[in-house]
Amino acid sequence: MTDESDNNSSSPPNELPSEFSFPRHAKYFEMMSGCLPSMLEEYDSIRMSILFFSLSGMDLLNTLDRCQGKDKIIDWIYSTMLTDSKALKTGFRGFNIGSEFSPTGCLEYCLFDTGHLAMTYTAIASLLILGDDLSRIDRECIAKTIGNLQTAEGSFLSCLEGGECDMRYIYCACCVCYILNDWRFVDKKRITDFIRQSVSFDFGIGQGPCLEGHGGSTFCGLASLALMGELDQCIGGKVKERIKKWCVFRQVTGFHGRPNKRVDTCYSFWIGGALKLLDANNLTSQHDLIEYLFSTENSITGGFSKWPDHSTDPLHSYMAISGLSLLGYPGVKPVDVRLNISSSAVERLKVLHLHWLNIV
Repeated sequence: MTDESDNNSSSPPNELPSEFSFPRHAKYFEMMSGCLPSMLEEYDSIRMSILFFSLSGMDLLNTLDRCQGKDKIIDWIYSTMLTDSKALKTGFRGFNIGSEFSPTGCLEYCLFDTGHLAMTYTAIASLLILGDDLSRIDRECIAKTIGNLQTAEGSFLSCLEGGECDMRYIYCACCVCYILNDWRFVDKKRITDFIRQSVSFDFGIGQGPCLEGHGGSTFCGLASLALMGELDQCIGGKVKERIKKWCVFRQVTGFHGRPNKRVDTCYSFWIGGALKLLDANNLTSQHDLIEYLFSTENSITGGFSKWPDHSTDPLHSYMAISGLSLLGYPGVKPVDVRLNISSSAVERLKVLHLHWLNIV
């Protein structure tokens, strides 16, 4: 991978020369939090995720004060919330479909209408980033809905009307339960068993049992265990060491997500985050990682791309910033690797947890 002289211990991030442009990247995220460019119009149905990447990117760059109309953004997020306690479909959509609003600002139930687990995670995380107190959320009803999405195998459906069911949604479910501080309606043992069974023959974690190990699902599995407080109990000993090795071997210059695949900017967080959770991020070359990230940076418009000389997009831009945060890059705020939001947002969450406990 690299020789000893290139190891991160001799090349800390703050000694790397850089053209890193905080204002341009902040402006890029600010733009993406509002009107999407035409090249991204096909992603309008997951606008909630794009909003999350944009807000969290500005937060990590410590430029969230540039975000205009925070109250309006908070109201828009709540406008995508579906409240249905009877059918246990409470959650958030990825966009506003223009339905009639109830007096509380929440969309009323209609047939075949349902929230989406990934959008629920990114919506609640975005509210936290913006400093909202989550008071307009029916926390118990969302927690019950999460429990209703869990399958017999231990994974979670993306929505009750059907859809994907894999490690990504275990992670989203665990994030929501952790944020809401309510695990009553999910079976943790089934989750841990599913994750344990998803460790592949080469010790990456797949999207499910008997599937190929993948950088994204490896992070999701490990982070889910960490959020439940089960990481050391579920993944320990030789298995933990072999997962570390699998992650370390994903570095070429930057990281790739699977053997024999191209290096990709987003794995600076997926693999970098997995190594952080395993206390092993010192085993890779930070110098090479940062050089690769800079090679995907657009220093004119801001943002990062998947590969060098390609178009930027919000996901890869945010994952690049998160990756730099994990590396301790100067000027980038610390990220809480488990929830993939800033440590400062998590500190606000701790205050909310104490407040909720006092109410109970």
